[in-house]
Amino acid sequence: MKNKISLGTANFTQRYGLNRDGLKLSINEINKILNFSIKHKINNLDTAVAYAGVEKKLGKFNLKDFKISSKLRPISKNTHNIEKKIFSEIHSSLNKLRVKRLEILFLHNANDLIDEKKNLKIYETFKKAKKLNLIKKIGISVYSVKELIKIIEKFKIDAVQLPYSLLDRRFEKVYPLLKKKNIYIQVRSIFLQGVLLQKIENLPKYFLKFKEIEKLEKWIKKNKISKLETSINFIKQSNFINSYVIGFNNLEQLAQIIKCFKKKQKLFPKKIFSNNLNLIDPRRWKINLK
Repeated sequence: MKNKISLGTANFTQRYGLNRDGLKLSINEINKILNFSIKHKINNLDTAVAYAGVEKKLGKFNLKDFKISSKLRPISKNTHNIEKKIFSEIHSSLNKLRVKRLEILFLHNANDLIDEKKNLKIYETFKKAKKLNLIKKIGISVYSVKELIKIIEKFKIDAVQLPYSLLDRRFEKVYPLLKKKNIYIQVRSIFLQGVLLQKIENLPKYFLKFKEIEKLEKWIKKNKISKLETSINFIKQSNFINSYVIGFNNLEQLAQIIKCFKKKQKLFPKKIFSNNLNLIDPRRWKINLK
């Protein structure tokens, strides 16, 4: 189970989501995290061009034992030479990370493959990068089932990264289709950017209007189980998922997460979830995360 974990690196140089305690991770702390991960047979890293300074920090270490996935910046409508821009970003990432190939290159903005004015050029460039062995898999990062279906009906994609958590189960209905098409499934936001781990009294008032939050709190207390264990138990039950991107702020949090993954417990609420995008899509949250 542990080798399905992919270390989320968004927090390495900036705080991400609700749990923003602590400072940026130092080089020494990152070194400890990477060594700890290898010791526990975790060899996947998830990063992105947009994560300011992360690639450069990671490049200070010997990453030969890691498979690294990254995300390309959205392609601007004003981009004149799409192929040049994509290859420039790929080579920049490889140079900063000091690696020869990326395991998966995700398109950060899936709508770029829906836009008919540029989608074919983007896809052909990804295929060329794959043929040149600069990337192993062509991936897309999606937010909705609708955009995912549109893309996989038109293009042959190797991997998809999508949000999936106890409260957000929208994509479950397309897992069988993705497997049928032999598409690698990587999930992110398994803690809903920290919402699922926060004590209810510490949550911004915005979230208290959603009945699922209160229902989950009552279920947690009744079953005497931690929110972390509950969230991980839910993720572990799916046989469709190939890897989980795990967000954390420090080595202690990562160790707690791995400990939960080791447990054989399977308890989680089967009927507490939501389809309300104002709750499950962080882009719609009306809160200040600064």
